[in-house]
Amino acid sequence: MVINHTKIQIFNHDNTLNHTYNGGGASNFINGLDWNAHGNALAFIENRRGLVVYNLTTNTYVNFFSTSFNQNLISVDWSPNNKFIAFSVIDDQTFVLETMSRTIVSSYSLIGNV
Repeated sequence: MVINHTKIQIFNHDNTLNHTYNGGGASNFINGLDWNAHGNALAFIENRRGLVVYNLTTNTYVNFFSTSFNQNLISVDWSPNNKFIAFSVIDDQTFVLETMSRTIVSSYSLIGNV
């Protein structure tokens, strides 16, 4: 996989290009990537405001979550059973999203820097 902040390139085991995701130009920014436990879905943050999941099996992208508040998403992690995605925002808040319903099922707030 190759990332240049606006584009993700996913390669096969033989180094042939499998797929390219273009983030929409220089104004979009891609970060916070994490593969699910099966290795067939990639969660990432696009433009610091949206959580996107790319499914390699179906070759589709799904917008899982978009912030409606003025906070930048900074990290994303799958649960070991692929049922949840945790993501954090810049003000030390972490949310847990259930992947089937795409709803937030829990949230945590940290005091101070960790």
